[in-house]
Parts: sequence; C-alpha cells; structure tokens
Amino acid sequence: MKRNGKRRLLPNLVALALLLAPLAPAQEVGDGYSKEQLLLFDTPHLRNIRSAAALHYDFHQRGAQTEAIENHVTLKITGLTERGGKDVETEFLSGANGKNYAIEDFHGNPLIMYFLEWDVGKMGRDSDISRHYLRNLIKQAFLSAAASEEITFTHDGRRINGHKVFFEPLASKKGDDRYKSYPAKRYEFVLADDIPGGIYSIATRLPGDAPEDEALEHTEMKFSRIEPPTAFSGHLTQEER
Repeated sequence: MKRNGKRRLLPNLVALALLLAPLAPAQEVGDGYSKEQLLLFDTPHLRNIRSAAALHYDFHQRGAQTEAIENHVTLKITGLTERGGKDVETEFLSGANGKNYAIEDFHGNPLIMYFLEWDVGKMGRDSDISRHYLRNLIKQAFLSAAASEEITFTHDGRRINGHKVFFEPLASKKGDDRYKSYPAKRYEFVLADDIPGGIYSIATRLPGDAPEDEALEHTEMKFSRIEPPTAFSGHLTQEER
C-alpha cells in the first residue's frame, strides 16, 4: 500500500517491531522486557519534537570487505496526533540504496526499526542466512545479552548526557562457518533526551582479525541537525522523561 507516494510500514518491519518491541507499556524491567528493550522500544523518543520538522542524519559505511557508502537519512514529522504521537515520513538513504516509509501516530523513533531491517537485509544477502532467523537472534540478544551504560558525549559543541546500549547478537555462533565473521559484530545505540528525536547514533562494527587491522565493516547513522531548530524542546519535565 502507498500513501502519497510513500511506502507504509512494510510487513517485514512490522515483523521486526513485533519481535523487538514491548506489546504494551511496561513500567518495570521485570515485566518480561530488558532495560535495554525499554530504552529503545518503549521510550517515546519523539516527545521532544513539538511541531512539524525534518531531522537529518549522516549515514556512513566503510570497511575492508564492504562497499563504501556516504549517504543520508531524513525523518520528517508531518503531523501531531491527538494521542500525542507523530505522523512520520522517512527517506532512508537515497539513490539505489534508498527506501521511503510512512507511519502514523508513532511515539518512538522508527529509525531504530529501519536501520535494523536494513542491516538484517544486508546480512541475509551476504550470507544466505534467513532474515527471520537473524531477527530472532537480535530479539534474543536484546532480552539476554544486551547491556547499557550512562555516557556523556559532545554534539555541536555541547556536552550531552545519554545512554549507550550495546550487544553482539551472533556471539553464540562463533565457529560456525555459515555465519562468517558475524559473531564478532557489535551493535551500539546512543540515546539522549537532549537530541531531537532521542537517537544520537546507531552503529555496527565488524572488527578485523587483529586489533590493529581495519574494520571489515563499520556502519554508522548519526544525528546531524533539525530544521527548524524551534521545533525541538530540549527541556523535558520530569513527567515527560
């Protein structure tokens, strides 16, 4: 289905969302979801956007065994709903690598889903491993292998407090040739309330054989700017946080 030339949330993304996200708001980690799942999938990242806006992200991929990509991602807030959600249109990369998506009344940042689905698709093409199986491995990693820590980073000359979520979802497959070097692949998500849209960066890194070697693959999507800047309110109340 299309709406105004934009793809709606595709079935494979719906499947990914169902695998990764809480189905209902969870207030405690003990409700069956990890702290890391709640940070990524049960947090209303778009709450700090108060009007129509465009969020811009730089997208880079490089490494010894992958093609170099220098591209961009644009997330557009096109409407605010009565339930506090956002109508969102996304241009995830441009040119031959690009896909356009649209989703309505959304509270989280859908770029988490889009990035993971792009990554799962690439691994599936490169290894012939079932995408459904890869999604399940990522789900299990969020539940049992992910960790998080509080961090401070610099953006646009400002020191910002946030959280980093990280894990290696295929670590249990080490030694299985079907998975190539993917068991060493590390995922990192940097989140912060003081960044428009709540997501500062999402990255994956596949290290070389030795610490001094060039990474076999390094992909990163990082927040760049919001237009107009007045659409962003970086001062959330305690209730909003």
